[in-house]
Amino acid sequence: MKFSRQQQASFKLPEEGHYGATIIDIKEVEPINNPMYGETDRVDVYFDLGSGYRLKKNMLVYAGGNSMFEKLVDSTLGDVEEIDVTELVGRTCGVEIEHNVHKGKTYANVVDVFNDAWFENYDEQDELPE
Repeated sequence: MKFSRQQQASFKLPEEGHYGATIIDIKEVEPINNPMYGETDRVDVYFDLGSGYRLKKNMLVYAGGNSMFEKLVDSTLGDVEEIDVTELVGRTCGVEIEHNVHKGKTYANVVDVFNDAWFENYDEQDELPE
């Protein structure tokens, strides 16, 4: 493989808002020692939002509470008891994107996931489902 500074990737930052998304990859990453849950598995979930937008979200893998990963499973596969996380690849959902600024750079973050059936009927006046 060759590297050239001329081959710069063009990264597009999505605006804040709600998007339909496809899960294009999931990678297991090193577990962390979470103060609330002890040693907790983690995954990086890669989303394609269409129009050239792609994002990665690191998620703790646990059930209950405010688990974004559990919301992702519920919104893509329904109320299943157990899955292999790779079963999520190719599934669709809705995501909410918010920006944050760190050290002068703006980042787009997935702050919520929800069923894409709700997203299809989305109106700017609507509230996200709980």
